[in-house]
Amino acid sequence: MKKQIIGMAAAAAMVLPLSAGAADVTWGGEYSATGFYTETKASAAGTAGAEPNAGFYQTIKVKPTFQLDDNITLITSINLYQNYWLGDRRTGPGQTGAGSTTGDGSDNISLEVGYLQMPFAGGTLRVGRQLANWGFGLTTTNDGRDRVTYLKRIGNITGLAVYDKRQEGAIDKNDQDGDMIALAAIGMAGGFQWGALVDYWDGDSFAAGGYTLQSLWGLHPYISGKAGPVGIKAAANFLFGDGDGNSPTGGNLWNNDSIALFVRADMDFGPVFVEGQILYVQDGGLVDTGFDTFSNLINNASRNDFNPMRVMNMGGLGHDGDDQMLFAIRATYAVNDQFKLIGAVGQVDNEDQYVGYFGTPKGMGTNETFFDLGFTYAVNRQVSFFGNYGQIMGDQKKAAGPYDFQGISAMAAGIRAKF
Repeated sequence: MKKQIIGMAAAAAMVLPLSAGAADVTWGGEYSATGFYTETKASAAGTAGAEPNAGFYQTIKVKPTFQLDDNITLITSINLYQNYWLGDRRTGPGQTGAGSTTGDGSDNISLEVGYLQMPFAGGTLRVGRQLANWGFGLTTTNDGRDRVTYLKRIGNITGLAVYDKRQEGAIDKNDQDGDMIALAAIGMAGGFQWGALVDYWDGDSFAAGGYTLQSLWGLHPYISGKAGPVGIKAAANFLFGDGDGNSPTGGNLWNNDSIALFVRADMDFGPVFVEGQILYVQDGGLVDTGFDTFSNLINNASRNDFNPMRVMNMGGLGHDGDDQMLFAIRATYAVNDQFKLIGAVGQVDNEDQYVGYFGTPKGMGTNETFFDLGFTYAVNRQVSFFGNYGQIMGDQKKAAGPYDFQGISAMAAGIRAKF
């Protein structure tokens, strides 16, 4: 019923004329359709009956912004469709189906963004569903949060105060709730932009149905700027738990002290733009799924953007000994204003000391080399075609374990539109 109501509201907003005194509406949106072919670990290993993942995925989002009186704005983004092509198995709400990312084959209309923005106490107040982004994707990327944000500029520094409802359990079970509060500041110094975020997660991980983050502090700094012709970006996640990370199962996540950080440098050589980066993870540090590793097979899938090529993640869940490192370089060649070619190569080293996030036996690390090739072709300012191919090649073959990367490959191609 909720999906039907959202869908009807979106349709009504599109077709009903605005009455006198109604809000001014600005429309935007996104469309993408992607065909993909991704080998699974089992299919690459030649396991009997195992087949690659293959299909089509489509996204349609509409983004109306309603300008009200007194500089008050309602900002929204509605997912009209975000799913595989299901053919005749596609069903309506409440009917039985199969094969969709929602689990039942039904249409998955949902609210991605919906918040009110208004002047308040000399700053700006935002209340409602918002997208969280921080640390160039290392901390969070396009993650939908039920959030209250207050922003205020003081001199050259912008301060933020944030509250997130991270989990709402049963209404009469407060020990199932999860909350986050945060303070942040963004400023400029010496030609570099800097940001610092301090956050605290509170929940009861020992309660039935409780939130998995309990008494967890985080510090998340970043910088971005240029040193001569070289562009530099860097960010880090320092998490401070109230326990230990020796147990791979049970308890709350990031119970230990952990680190994740990256440094990225770039330089423009005319038609060729070159980037290089190092990502370091210690004791299962936090790396968001949307972080750009330069490989479409590793991370590069934000919370609200599906990547059918992804087969593994960097980052962990806060377990001691889960140490990882990535080295990567990427070059983008602009053939002309419309056509670009992209190539990347990198190395991943994983030193799990427990039966860990990468599924490796205790004490056995893995080492993988990846390469990616891709292109983009801009038809105009709004529409573009794209294609990507990637492969991960492991340097050892294990008798067991789900992450035996012996030539895992994936490819995708499609069309995007933004308006």
